[in-house]
Amino acid sequence: MNVYVVSTQILENDGAEVGSGAFAEGLHRWKYKGGDDYVVQGLEREQDALAFVAAIVTTNNLGHKEYVKTIRTYEKWDDELNDLDPRSKEFYQEHAITINPNTYKEMIYPNGRSY
Repeated sequence: MNVYVVSTQILENDGAEVGSGAFAEGLHRWKYKGGDDYVVQGLEREQDALAFVAAIVTTNNLGHKEYVKTIRTYEKWDDELNDLDPRSKEFYQEHAITINPNTYKEMIYPNGRSY
């Protein structure tokens, strides 16, 4: 089995906090607000890993959006992290969320909380 890393991007609409947040009303103010890295085990194909993560994290409403930004093999992700300073690399590795569709019941985050 291959291991993939699916990274997401979160957008928040500050306009939704003071009004409807709708574009039609001119009340939108979208800002990038991070995202997560999901280490997906148990699948052979990258498109299956992408679809699995998208199914459990994608949101799309007036105040919040989360969507898949990138997908790559674990090896490529780890190589990308080598470009960072050691503390940053350690941070990303420790905060990555490992999931497997064959055993998935709930999302277990690195801090032990589940949702």
